This record gives sequence, structure tokens and C-alpha cells, in this order.
Amino acid sequence: MIAQGAPRTLRELVEATLALTCADGDVPIVRRLCFAARWAVAELSDGRAGRAFTFNGQHAVYGALDFELMRDMRRFVDMRVDEVLTRLLAEADRLDAPVAAGRKASGTATAGGVPDAAAASLARSVALAVANALSCRLNAPAALEARGFGVTAPADRSFLRPEDSVALIGAGMLLRESAAVCASVDVVDMRPRAALQSLLLDGDGERCGPGQVRFHGVEATEELVARADVVGITGCALENGSLFDIVRLPRRAREFVVFGPSAQAPMELLATLGVTCVVASRIVDVESLMEGMLRCRRSPQRVRGIRGNHARSGQRPGRRGDGMSASTENMTRRRFVELLVAAGVATTGTVALGGCTQGGDAEDGQRQKPDDASAADAKTTERPAAVTDAKGREVAVPEKIERIGITCMGGALQTMSVLGGADRVVVAPSPAKSSPLLLEIFPQYESIPDGGTFDDVNIETIAAAEPDFVFVSSTSDKGNAQIEEIGIATYTLSTAKDRKSVV
Repeated sequence: MIAQGAPRTLRELVEATLALTCADGDVPIVRRLCFAARWAVAELSDGRAGRAFTFNGQHAVYGALDFELMRDMRRFVDMRVDEVLTRLLAEADRLDAPVAAGRKASGTATAGGVPDAAAASLARSVALAVANALSCRLNAPAALEARGFGVTAPADRSFLRPEDSVALIGAGMLLRESAAVCASVDVVDMRPRAALQSLLLDGDGERCGPGQVRFHGVEATEELVARADVVGITGCALENGSLFDIVRLPRRAREFVVFGPSAQAPMELLATLGVTCVVASRIVDVESLMEGMLRCRRSPQRVRGIRGNHARSGQRPGRRGDGMSASTENMTRRRFVELLVAAGVATTGTVALGGCTQGGDAEDGQRQKPDDASAADAKTTERPAAVTDAKGREVAVPEKIERIGITCMGGALQTMSVLGGADRVVVAPSPAKSSPLLLEIFPQYESIPDGGTFDDVNIETIAAAEPDFVFVSSTSDKGNAQIEEIGIATYTLSTAKDRKSVV
């Protein structure tokens, strides 16, 4: 499963990436570094950009990531990439020495309070972000296909089968999809159980959620990997080096999947490790991404700067995906507002938009025939940059809407589908039970990740799907707030549940 010459450490992976991408001697410099929440983003002088996970917040298993540590990375700006990578990896090795000694002395797997652990982890994250920036062009769909790798839509989860036993190393973007499709799901994670599971207490005792998922500590890794049909591992395991150990464990798995934005290494290198599928993303508009990170420091999940990739090793694609279908490159602000108006979900402002909706271009779809006055208004009225939702909030509408999320169960998905927005829905409640007919009409929804409903949302799944907008219910303030806290805009709909309470 492991090819001869496969990288054994992050250092070897980074060095191999450097050799693949700078073989002609043209070495760029690091132009900018940006940090927000759990991510580091590196931009190079030639426009390439990459990102990598930082173990921060609830993921701070190596100690808290101090703001001054991030600020200290300024010394690598305007430095040649090869020199940056050499210095960062050397620094991480130097800092790891006392960390390893602390682990040995304490007998624990994590560094906890060892001060150097966080600094070493950040150095590795920045090195990985820089290496991922070098790989950016190699991971473009056309470049992958030219080298013989299959590329499918980002939401494609056909590697999961109902009968599969799944082992996930890291609770992340594949958790909910695996739990919804597969017979059994086991998760290994370093975080405390309270950060991963919900708990319901009632007169009958207690229940933990998600109920079909079993959570384990790192000590269970070898056993779970050995018996799983599908092994999935988060890309941040490249940063802490655990991926290089796990790929060498005995396994019978049909699929070995690496997922997450950190997994942007050249596919050739990951394939030598036995990886069969990579579910990741690449940065296509670094300016939008960094501006989004600055506006909402808690999350860089800005779709306008990011495009999904789903690559498979040694397989020609049945269809090409680049984060969206070729026929739906972008949804303009105009079309987005038209969908809102046609669905009857906009409150204040819909009257002003009505004439515009009726008088649009032919390619925008079939519309009611306007009267003369409306037709005149349609030619002269400008589309607003904001609309008012069911909560009375003025919601800014981006110039282009590429990806849409939905968390309210009911008619929102159906409405979006029949009005021409089906190809843009990237995360939504599964219609398998609630709307089986809709699934027959739009079979692509079978592979779209389920980000949960109302207040029971899976934030990591939603963040990984990277929607521009998420349609939410007026009855789920808690879940809506969680989505907005990670920097994703929401548009509140008045759902049937809410309307009943009003009546």
C-alpha cells in the first residue's frame, strides 16, 4: 500500500512538494500571511495561495495559540519560499525537543501546558500552508485530469456505501455524511468528549448524540483502522505528523480518504501513501478570502475565495467538477434576488423588486408577463445590494452567489430546486425521507452533505461545504447564530412552524 520513496514525515512531504513545483529554479517569495480562527493562509508572489489548519480554540491540544506567536510569523514575509520552509521546519524540530521530553516525563500523549508545543505546531501549520500554496496549480481540475487523476464534484460521496464500516481519524466534514449512509461509524479524536457529543437527559436516563456514532480516544486507532472498510483522516494530521504513522498501520480498507482544506499536497505524493481519494479545496481568489478573514476573524470560510476539489487516485473522471457544474459557474445578485422574490420569502423590499423580477432577460427563466408600468420599471430599476428577511434584518447580497446552504426542513429546498437553484445547493437536509419525489427529480441531492436542521446543525459540515448564503428558519435562533459565528451569512425564512405559532 505504501510505495517506495513515499514521504515519511511532514519535512519529506514539504521537500518533495518543493522539488515538484520549483524544479525550474523559479522560487517565489512569501507575499502575505493571514491567520483567523483555526486557519493559516499563505500567499506567494506569483499569486498562488494555500491554507492549513492551526490547532486553536477547542482544538488547542498543543496549548493555546497566542496572538504574539502569529504576529512573530511576520519575519517570513518577503522571504524566498525554500528558505521559509527550511527555517520553519527547523524551528518546529527545535521546539519539539522539549515538548517530546515533557510528554515522556508526564506519560501523556499530548503536550498540554508545555509552552513550546503551540509554537512548534504553528510553525508546522505555516510550513504546510506555504507548501499547499506551491501545490495550488497542480490541484486545479484540468491539471489533475491531465496527470490521470479523476476529478468529481466536491459533494460527491460515492466512495461511501451503506454496508461500510467507517473509521474517521478526526471528527470533521465526513462525519455526518458517513453517519447518514453507512452501517457503522467510529471516530478517533484528541478533543474532550464534551466538544464532540451532545447529551440528552430525561426520565428514562440519558442519550448521547449523534447516536449512531461511537467516539474513541487515540488508543483505539490501530484497532479501528484494521477493520474498517473506509478510513478517513483529516488533513490536519499532516501538520502533527500522525497521518504518516496511520497510513502504515495494517488495514483492509477499500478506500483511504484524506479530507479537509489542509490536504492540498500534490496528489502524486498522497497516492504513494496509499491514499485513494482526497476531498479538499483550493484558493482561487486569495484577496476575497483574506478580506473575509479580516471582517470575521473567527472564520476564513469565504466561498468567494475558495473552490472545492474532489480527486481520486488512478481513475479517469466520469464527469468533471470544479466546485460547481460547468453550466452554473456563478449566480449573480440579480438572480439570487429573483429566487427570493419568486419564493415569496423576502419581506420588506419585495414590492420594489417585483417589477424587476418580472422583466428580466430571457435566459433567467419563464416569468409572468408584466403590465406596461412594470415593464418600464424593469428596465430602469437597479437590483439592491441587500434584502430584508423574515426577521426584519437587512441582509447583504454578494455580487455573485456560487453556493447555497439550507438548514430549514420543509419547502426551502423544493422551492430552490424548481426555481433553478438546484446546482448551487451544496449543503442541505437530506430529502430521502421528507421528500423522496424531490430526490427522484434531483438525484444530485443524494450526494450533498447534510448539515443538520434548525438548531441541530453540524457546523463543521456546513463550514466545509463553504456556502455563500445559508437559508435558515426563523424558529432556530441558536443554530442560526452558530452559522453566523463562523462567518457565513444567513437569510431567515418564515417556516411553517413559525407561522403556526403566529396564528
